[in-house]
Amino acid sequence: MTISLTFLHHFIRYYRIKQGFCLNLYYKDVRFWQENPTFSFDTLDKRQQFEVFAVLESRVQAEKESSFRYYEQCGVLTAPAHAELMSWLIDHSLYDTGVVPRYGNHIVILSTCSYHTADGRFLVAAQKVHDGPVKDPQPETH
Repeated sequence: MTISLTFLHHFIRYYRIKQGFCLNLYYKDVRFWQENPTFSFDTLDKRQQFEVFAVLESRVQAEKESSFRYYEQCGVLTAPAHAELMSWLIDHSLYDTGVVPRYGNHIVILSTCSYHTADGRFLVAAQKVHDGPVKDPQPETH
C-alpha cells in the first residue's frame, strides 16, 4: 500500500544538552527567520525544502489537563483536524510569518526541549515547498 506523503504531518523530536547547540532555537529571533525562511532535509536521493510558518514555545501537557496536544496530531489528518492544528500553531507563534499552509500540504514540526518552563518545548513548524533529487556536486575546475 502506498500513502502519499503530501497529506502527512510529521514531528521530528531531537534532544540537546542544556548548554548545547540547537539550530531551531535560532528561530526565536525573527531576524533569523527573515534571513532563513526555509530549510532543507536531504537523504541519499532526495532533497526536501520546507518553509517555516510558525515558531513557538509550548510544553507537554499533564495527563489531566484538557489543553490542545499538538504532539498527538500526526499522520494523515482530516481537514478539520488540519485546520485546528494550523490555527493553534499560527495563533501561538512568536511572530507572524504570513504563511498559512493549505490542507494537503506536507507539514513537519521540529520539536526540542526548552527550558522556559517545566516540560517546555520549542517548535518550528514548516510546510514542504520543494521535493526533488539531490544533485551531484559539480566537479571542481582549476
